[in-house]
Amino acid sequence: CREFPELQFSLNGGINSLVEAKAILDGAPPNLVGIMVGRAAMNNPCALADADRFLYGRAANPPSARSRRALLEAYCEYLEREHPPGGATCQAQGSGP
Repeated sequence: CREFPELQFSLNGGINSLVEAKAILDGAPPNLVGIMVGRAAMNNPCALADADRFLYGRAANPPSARSRRALLEAYCEYLEREHPPGGATCQAQGSGP
């Protein structure tokens, strides 16, 4: 990042907790604009439940972060809104059942 200050970077991979993410972001140059936590989120979505407060300084996390059930309900609402029943389905090989 420091060698190319005119570019923006995102770190991809190897971040497994909010503590790790915060340590990296706190010591990062200004052109490190993000980090990706895909596998950590996939393996344990609740590990990110405190992200808004811990990483971004919000007073509280959203209601969907209160429990695994709240997270699942919020995700179901999102899916129903973004992918309604009877909507178009992807026909690409490997895209689903």
